Amino acid sequence: MSLQKGISLTSIACVLTACGGGGGGGGDTSAPPAPLTVVDELHGGIWSGTTTGSQGGGTQDLIGVSTDDGRFRFLSLDTGGQFIGTSTVDGTSITGSGIGYAPIGYAWIDGSVYTDVTLSGTINERSTFSGNWAASTGETGTFNFAYESLHQRDSSLGLVADTWISFNDSGNPIGTVSIDAAGRLDGQDAAGCLYSGTVSIIDANYNVYDLSLSVLNCSSANGDYSGLGILTDNVNQNDTFVYTVDKGTFAFSAVIFR
Repeated sequence: MSLQKGISLTSIACVLTACGGGGGGGGDTSAPPAPLTVVDELHGGIWSGTTTGSQGGGTQDLIGVSTDDGRFRFLSLDTGGQFIGTSTVDGTSITGSGIGYAPIGYAWIDGSVYTDVTLSGTINERSTFSGNWAASTGETGTFNFAYESLHQRDSSLGLVADTWISFNDSGNPIGTVSIDAAGRLDGQDAAGCLYSGTVSIIDANYNVYDLSLSVLNCSSANGDYSGLGILTDNVNQNDTFVYTVDKGTFAFSAVIFR
């Protein structure tokens, strides 16, 4: 028993110290450990939270929509102002750039209605998204989002196909939009503006839709727009469609109901 123990201990010692035979010593020839692989967090989500700004105005409620291919849209529920752009993720760090649109009827501190913006922060996929934003006008602020499970609902053209109605603050109908089973969109509002375009699927596993929209007979709002939309709930599930679109120099959002 003592001999067997001695052999076992010697063998272990040789493994640990790389013992060589015939009186010659050998170096450690084991391969170095493989470098750790950093996995980038997924970017997509429907988010709710708040934003603050350095120029006052207090804290604003915010909704965010983002896609895994890097597009984002933030909409202030208090003012209607928007941030729209693209971003990249490195691990949990996120950086992005785009355009900040002042609420309709308002302006940034330099008098412009839209300006370049950048953002940087941290994202934990399908959980939290927070950081800082900066405008080229010199204004800065923060944002802080929590993930909404609403994002996990499937998307399909069948779910959005219907006749939708928009209302003013008094609850009076001011426009209609029809979306057919192929995603074709047509609409008109009380001001005589005409809308046409398409709704399409980005990823059927998630509740975010692509929009392409043309606006006619609407003065300075005329033009070709692109954006994102989501289905949400008012009285019944998926009875409300919220979307934001822009044409580069102007952006607007809408909430329409079945």
